[in-house]
Amino acid sequence: MLTLIHFTSRLYLYLAVVFVALFTLTGSPTTLAEGEQPSTGNATNDKHASIFKQAAAKHGISETVLRSICEVESQNNPWAFNVNGEGFQPASLTDALNQINNIHTRPWLLKLSFKRRASTRLFYRSEKDAQLALVDILKDAKRWGFTPPKKSHIRLLDVKSTDIGYMQINWRFHGRHFNSVAELYDPAVNIDYSARYIKKLIQRHGSMSKAVAFYHSNTQRYQAIYLNNFWPVYQKHILLARR
Repeated sequence: MLTLIHFTSRLYLYLAVVFVALFTLTGSPTTLAEGEQPSTGNATNDKHASIFKQAAAKHGISETVLRSICEVESQNNPWAFNVNGEGFQPASLTDALNQINNIHTRPWLLKLSFKRRASTRLFYRSEKDAQLALVDILKDAKRWGFTPPKKSHIRLLDVKSTDIGYMQINWRFHGRHFNSVAELYDPAVNIDYSARYIKKLIQRHGSMSKAVAFYHSNTQRYQAIYLNNFWPVYQKHILLARR
């Protein structure tokens, strides 16, 4: 869980931040290193291969497109989620639900970037708490001779704007179709809904490439960036399918 850790000493707080910056803490509730990713690779995706195949056949779309979008969106992690551009790679459904719930109760993000180290994310109940924590960290860095964060940023995250699961389906725009976040995390539900939605986009926009672009965003600039990431993955899956 992302429960807030209280330190009796500001030094301990800074040491904890430095430690997290040096190592990826998979068991740290309120502190997440940037780019945390469990060892999913294609293994989890292959575990649900039949679901991709069935969904593609059911809705008349390319299984290769479906798998490629999955890899670009979630790195083939069924428990992945993204909140306002902050990506998370939990190792299980329980971890994912706990993290989303706790970000909801502690939505203020303090993001610290260190030179040649992974960024660190700390979560707080209020903007004031995040600001005070940053002040303490900077003071202690100066006092104890530690290297301070190269950059820091505080912002409010909106959990309603969360992309969920394999296909990163946005809860704000699509959540009304599901009884709960847990239901949307079900790989079969997540993949089938995505396949149905892609089919609608193909019918609406007239081509697979436009459907993929609009799957990601309605903004042309973001579509171009997304397609640049999508095509190499798509070509890889085409080659794999021919083996």
